[in-house]
Amino acid sequence: LPFLLIEGDYDSDNSATDADLRRQAWQTVTSGGCGHFFGNSPIWGFGDPTGTGGAGAAAALNAGLDTTATREVRRVHELLRGYEWHLLEPRTDTSLVTSSLGSGSSRICPALAKHGRFALIWVPSSQSVTVQMSALTPSSVRARLYDPSTGNFAMVSGSPFANSGTQSIDTGGERVIVLDAA
Repeated sequence: LPFLLIEGDYDSDNSATDADLRRQAWQTVTSGGCGHFFGNSPIWGFGDPTGTGGAGAAAALNAGLDTTATREVRRVHELLRGYEWHLLEPRTDTSLVTSSLGSGSSRICPALAKHGRFALIWVPSSQSVTVQMSALTPSSVRARLYDPSTGNFAMVSGSPFANSGTQSIDTGGERVIVLDAA
């Protein structure tokens, strides 16, 4: 059944970092969620004197709509709009990623499209991920690293790869591994 992350951490809330906000968005969509609501503390209060120090609604909107986190969370949409994201199915076994997935905020979240034509793998920190290339149906698989903090892609060295055997991919930081037809 489809699910949404209705209320996670809020932007501009002292307890959540920008990395936390990116993680909750990416973990949701690569774990089978069809979306997530994103909150901003000053906008939530909409000018409430106790929530924004009495700044008022206009100031809350002006300051809250263009933050680092709001720009970075938009990148979820920017990447997904190029794919049939609704076909993604989370993979918690070793059918896509054969290395350890980890747990909690450091958990790797692999998702493979039903037809096997593409996969997205959320990797929250710099690490090496071993991918089972035969999980993908294209005979030649392009592997790219998407940086969710900048919106930039980098080609994985040696890509494209055959859809057989395994491939170790070093992320070099918080990334989404994007696998699709070359």
